[in-house]
Amino acid sequence: MTKEEKEKICLDCRLCCQYIGFVGSGAIADFMETWGYEMKPIGNDEFAAILHHPCQHITEKGCAIYDRRPSFCRSYWACQDPALSHLCKIPLEEVQE
Repeated sequence: MTKEEKEKICLDCRLCCQYIGFVGSGAIADFMETWGYEMKPIGNDEFAAILHHPCQHITEKGCAIYDRRPSFCRSYWACQDPALSHLCKIPLEEVQE
C-alpha cells in the first residue's frame, strides 16, 4: 500500500479524529461498563472502552487545521491504539512500514 493510498483511507475515515479509546482493567473497566461504554476485551484482562467524541476541527471535508494540526495528531495512528485498532481500515503491518 502506498503512502498516498494510506493518506486517502485516513482522510476519508477520520476514525482518529472521531473517537477516544481508553484501556483499563479491573475496577476501571467495571466502571466504564457501568456507564454504558462498549467494552472490548483486548487481552491480559484488559478492556478497551470507546467514546464517540469528534474533534472540534473535523469537518465533512476533513481536518480544518490539517496543515497546522498538533504534533500528537501528526503522529497518532488509531491502528496502533489497542482501544481503536480493531476499527482502523489500514492493517497494522501497513502502518509500521
